[in-house]
Amino acid sequence: MRRRRYLTTPLERAPIRRRNDDGLWHRGPIEFPADHADPDGSQFLLADLDGRPETYQRYARDYFEKEIELDDIRHIYEQRPLTPELLDRLNSEEPNVELESDLAEIGYPS
Repeated sequence: MRRRRYLTTPLERAPIRRRNDDGLWHRGPIEFPADHADPDGSQFLLADLDGRPETYQRYARDYFEKEIELDDIRHIYEQRPLTPELLDRLNSEEPNVELESDLAEIGYPS
């Protein structure tokens, strides 16, 4: 499976943060409390970005309230060329007018 470099960068590094009561962003080392399993919330925030089609299928079902076939998700994860039939199954309600330029912009193969 061909992947773009930005998709293989480890996601566990998020050194920029902002406190709830702060108007500024901060960066640098963080001291995490030892008694909390997910002290910065990153495991929760990044859980859906594990690279597994099954995880995205569950996310799409919950967020978009739409069932997407696992084979269609795998098709995209494997960066195979998009067909009109696939695009219609994924989103039959919106025209794909700007899709070609959007795909070129992110480097999706045609």
